[in-house]
Amino acid sequence: MSSDVDKASDPASGARGARGEMARFLGAGSLYTIATVAPILTLLAVTPVVSRILGAGAFGEVAVAVSIYQFSSVILGLGLPAAITRNALIEGGGFRAAGGLVLAGSGLAVVLAALAAVSAPLWSPAAFPAIPVDAVQYALAAGAGLAIVTLAQGVFRAAERVWTFVAIGGAAAIVPPLAGVIVLLAWNASPSAYLAALAAAYLLVGLVSVVVVMRHERPGLSAGELRSGLAIAVPTVPHLVSVPLILTISLSIVLQNEGVAQAGRLQLAAMLGTAAVTVLNAMNNAWSPMILKAPSIERESVLARSTHVVALAAFVLVSGYGIIAPYAVALVGGPVADDSLPAQASMMITAGSLFLVLYLANIHLTFLSGRTLPLALTTPLSLVIAVLVLWALVTFLPADGSLVVYGIAWPLFYVFQALFAYLLARGSGYPPARVRRALLPLGLGVLVCVQGSILPGQPLTTMAVVAVFAAILLVLLLRQRRRSA
Repeated sequence: MSSDVDKASDPASGARGARGEMARFLGAGSLYTIATVAPILTLLAVTPVVSRILGAGAFGEVAVAVSIYQFSSVILGLGLPAAITRNALIEGGGFRAAGGLVLAGSGLAVVLAALAAVSAPLWSPAAFPAIPVDAVQYALAAGAGLAIVTLAQGVFRAAERVWTFVAIGGAAAIVPPLAGVIVLLAWNASPSAYLAALAAAYLLVGLVSVVVVMRHERPGLSAGELRSGLAIAVPTVPHLVSVPLILTISLSIVLQNEGVAQAGRLQLAAMLGTAAVTVLNAMNNAWSPMILKAPSIERESVLARSTHVVALAAFVLVSGYGIIAPYAVALVGGPVADDSLPAQASMMITAGSLFLVLYLANIHLTFLSGRTLPLALTTPLSLVIAVLVLWALVTFLPADGSLVVYGIAWPLFYVFQALFAYLLARGSGYPPARVRRALLPLGLGVLVCVQGSILPGQPLTTMAVVAVFAAILLVLLLRQRRRSA
């Protein structure tokens, strides 16, 4: 019988082990993706109803409020979800302290949301002209509920309670929008009524998620553990908040220049165009723990293999979306998407997901090292660069193509994020991710997105382009498989 050493040194055995490892990763990633696909499917079902009931102008109010609660949920979470996962897996307090961080973070989220809502009449008219103050206040309450849900999911991610993570995420994705639609149909067809129902449902799901965390393991938190958790988490807030700020700032620019209806069109493009980003972030719920827990001697190779797998997944996502985008945007948007520009803008936005892969590959190493402070500078800097370029383009280019131009902020942001993540990885004490094999599928995916953003309503052209690129990747994968067999 062969020894364990013999098996470890056998290339065929190693290849089988690597394939099994990637299969387990994709299996867990797929389950996490279910929790992510739920909000996408819910939005696909709910948005046509809401847009048709409210009309383009009133839907614009809801669209801006949605961006506010998505943005505020990140701020109100104080960066704690990733710190909760890390602390549960690495620090001595384990799940007891992680649960304590969930409770402390939930209390802070509610207090901060209440303070922002009380002061909203002072700042919201300047930031979001033509949007009622009560809509902003409801959005802040919804943001608090969503923040609490993400805190609880940090514990379930660390414990690999995938189905619990999926159930809580699915409830947060489905219950609030459905509650809003029920209120619109049965009681009051107004943006305020929809948003009030949304906020109440998010807070309810947040409460349930905290109860589930408390049942997992009795929470307990010392002052030192709280300080340690916040020390890792808070510096990441400027990093985390920059992502939803792309949409919030872009919508604010649209409101100032082109009105509420155009803001609703951009929000529609971003909602569908960021679907691939959302799915990849869901896969990251399985990817991040795998890298954190990998033996140090194997981490570099595990990271290289998984980066290639995620790059292939990103190519599939953007290619599939490119084929259906003209139909999906028109179906979901209804009167909001009365021409091809929202679909073209969504393809420009989708390109950001490909650069997100390169960012995620290296940012694992930053969280592994615990040196998160630079993120407070690098991510906002990426946002500033993207917004400045966007502002310049919108200012100097013709207005009739501006909706597509707004989409360029997303890929620009993730390009600089990927660059800074690589530089941070070099200073983390670990070798940066080897991404050579991932570059081809990512580059082909970028070409698909550029084609879709330039040519209006050309699904057959996109399908032909995708077929050629997929054939190239398949040939290369088969050659790689034969070499490793």
